[in-house]
Amino acid sequence: MNVIFLYEWNYPEFSKQLTFDIIKLVNDKCGSKQMTTFCERLMRLEFKYATKSGLSLSNSDLVSLSYKKLLLRGIRSRITKSWSKIGNKQEISMSLSTWPKVLDVVNSNINLEITGYSLKQTPIQMIINSGARGTLSQIQQLIGSRGYIVGFDGKPCRLPILNAYNEGLSLIQFFCCTFSSRRGLIDTTLKTASSGYLTRKLVESTREWVISEDDCSTETGLNVKPIMDLDFIKNRLIGRFIAKPILTNKKIIVQRNELITEDNIYKILTNCNDGLWIRSPLTCQVRFGICKLCYGIELGSRNMVQHGDSVGVLAAQSIGEPGTQLTLRTFHGLTNIEDKTNRKMIKNCLISPVSGIIKIKDVSCVVSESNDITVVNSNSSLLIIKDGIEIWSYKLPRGTHLLVSNNKHVESEEILCFNCIRSTSLLSLASGRLFFKNLIYYLNIKKETYDITERDKDQC
Repeated sequence: MNVIFLYEWNYPEFSKQLTFDIIKLVNDKCGSKQMTTFCERLMRLEFKYATKSGLSLSNSDLVSLSYKKLLLRGIRSRITKSWSKIGNKQEISMSLSTWPKVLDVVNSNINLEITGYSLKQTPIQMIINSGARGTLSQIQQLIGSRGYIVGFDGKPCRLPILNAYNEGLSLIQFFCCTFSSRRGLIDTTLKTASSGYLTRKLVESTREWVISEDDCSTETGLNVKPIMDLDFIKNRLIGRFIAKPILTNKKIIVQRNELITEDNIYKILTNCNDGLWIRSPLTCQVRFGICKLCYGIELGSRNMVQHGDSVGVLAAQSIGEPGTQLTLRTFHGLTNIEDKTNRKMIKNCLISPVSGIIKIKDVSCVVSESNDITVVNSNSSLLIIKDGIEIWSYKLPRGTHLLVSNNKHVESEEILCFNCIRSTSLLSLASGRLFFKNLIYYLNIKKETYDITERDKDQC
């Protein structure tokens, strides 16, 4: 079957997302064979007109922003006037909260200029709007401002770099950017091996997960709260099987083990009031592997999975491949993983991950004269409650020094307790004098002697 595809000039721009939608439409209507032919012809067409367009990027396309100079001039004059009013004996307070607002204004104006659609687009607008290459954050650094960078101590600098790359950087700004870039390259080299090892461990732990049966006849599943969101419907619902039938007025609307598709998703979402039960590999009752109905359809071909498909290895590779990409890409001198966990933890201290009310359960403790609270049992727990719901818990080990009390409100990243006592140490439960009995040298007690060297004698 030959299909003629016409795309007129008055149609919307042929963006990246629109390309995905059209390819999916051709696959659904005409099949995979016609979809493959369509993709090949579309690729030749795009390469042809991309070559004829002569699209290039030069320094003349990176136009400096005129409003940025006026904005910075006004901000600096305002800060200078505020400094002149401060006496010599007072501490000069830097207006650190001003610069993030300035960066937001500069970047928001860049977003309005770059994402504007018109017949006379600049090369930068064509490149960014098509989604083929580059991001808005890169354009912001090219013509807006470099922004905040990571300093030599691993923390973000207090003041951002306001110059853009097309304006040029000063010597100290260039030196700081170079340090961050080299640190990112070193981290990339060191973390690549660890990311590959993670993929290997994932494959080793999931290689036995294969499609072994048609139906495990399980009665359980996952209860999903239906949300009218397109991404949620595509990623969580379509392609799964119903675990429990959906009833309305004692009438079965959707049967059990029925596949959720784009045709019946509206009927399912409008009739499931108390939540939707779907089958999942987490609740599969097969002794070895996974059954077909608990896994669902294959995401690559949108067809039912077949016996022997290695879905475990497929899942491990799906997690490991983007993990490698996240490790390789660096932003502001930090990898993606370090950017989220770049907080220095205090040794032997427990830091609150969230804010809430402290609740301490089943604790036996000793209070010293200086009001130091030490846990002496091993089955106590520390909870954080917010809005009457327990959101975090931690089992307190023996010898923990508590820094918080019951019903106290704590903020995020606040120190809760610390542990400086070893598990083999003896903890006194009362105050008094200490006596030892039946101690014999070299039998149950050792006497250590130290030789005084000639240097120690001279110092004495």
